[in-house]
Amino acid sequence: MSRARILPFDLRTDRAIFLVALLVRLGVTAFYGRHHVTVTGLELGTLADNLLAGRGFMWEFYGSTVPRYAFFPPFYPLFLALLKMAFGASWIGAMQIIQTVPSAATAVVIRRLGAHVDPRTAVAAAYAVAFWPPLVIYSAAAYSVTFEAFLVPWIVLLLFEAARGVRRGAMRAGAAYGVLGTMLPAFLGSLLLAPLGLRAMRLPWRRIAAITLTAGACAFLVILPWTVRNLIRLHRFVPVATNIGFNYLGGQNPFSRPHNNILCAFDVERWQVIDRQALETMNEADFDRLLLRQGLQFAAAHPGLTARRCAERLVYYWWGSPFIRRYNPEQGRVNMALMTVLMPFFLVGLGVAVRARERYGLLLAVFLWQSAFYMHFAIRGRYALPTHPLMLLVAVAGAGAIAARLRRRSRA
Repeated sequence: MSRARILPFDLRTDRAIFLVALLVRLGVTAFYGRHHVTVTGLELGTLADNLLAGRGFMWEFYGSTVPRYAFFPPFYPLFLALLKMAFGASWIGAMQIIQTVPSAATAVVIRRLGAHVDPRTAVAAAYAVAFWPPLVIYSAAAYSVTFEAFLVPWIVLLLFEAARGVRRGAMRAGAAYGVLGTMLPAFLGSLLLAPLGLRAMRLPWRRIAAITLTAGACAFLVILPWTVRNLIRLHRFVPVATNIGFNYLGGQNPFSRPHNNILCAFDVERWQVIDRQALETMNEADFDRLLLRQGLQFAAAHPGLTARRCAERLVYYWWGSPFIRRYNPEQGRVNMALMTVLMPFFLVGLGVAVRARERYGLLLAVFLWQSAFYMHFAIRGRYALPTHPLMLLVAVAGAGAIAARLRRRSRA
């Protein structure tokens, strides 16, 4: 009798992986819906409301009545506006259900990426992603980071395919980069380190240049309409958003904390750091650049403190903090417990990745970029979520290496 007749679903196939991941997410989503959990972290809903009310892409700065027209990236406000227009008061439930699809598809992406990196552990890594609690819970709670957690590993997969000679692979990777840039502009900077990952795969520099330049050009074309819109609105070149200076200064000031941007959360400290008159009178893009210069000046004037804070944030990004969320430290503790279990396997997997960097080079480039970028900013739990699928892929490889070594010892 054929295998297909014995097992209607081969658990190693992409279809089975997707269905299992989807059912897990739908089940948790139903639990969230039944208990009426309040959705948090969606100030972007205010922007969506302004869009629907005809006021445009406008959000009032923390504690001020001055409108900011490009503070947030555009994808989620537009997405939420569409959901609110289509589903009315049921938009949160619709968002929860819709987000289960890319969240479940992330497991399939990891299986396919794992086939390039380590075929022996690819399926196990996919199921690790399918059941990983942060990915499941953030999807059910309707956090906007779910799409980012799908796109980051998908971009790595597309770059792998481009490196293997797949036609249009670099163009697809660039298009995905551009879409991600409308949600998470910071990740666009990882293109600067992509050549290192491709070089680790032993690609010639000419091919590396062709891939990265093609991907960069396609990414720019995707964000170009929003860049033109910002140019018209602000009379300045702003590719996506005007919050880099705000976020950087939030992490580089006398009151800054590694787990929270005090410019968001604390009114008194905010106005000791930010010049309110400048906020209310300057062009939005110029004001953000002023904040960036102010943060860089503070970092340069306090190198020891800056280095210590960078180290703290690096730990917070990769491990966690009980104060990741100001109003829910219990979630931070749960995250730390999960990452404490994961981290030993991930560190062993990093050792495997460094030794086999011709297969893991692109993943290492992502980890390097995320470390270099986020160690300057206040860290919250969802900031690290886009790298969790890649972490799980490396951690499962680490677990496989440990198991192989134990088997060799038992035979000796």
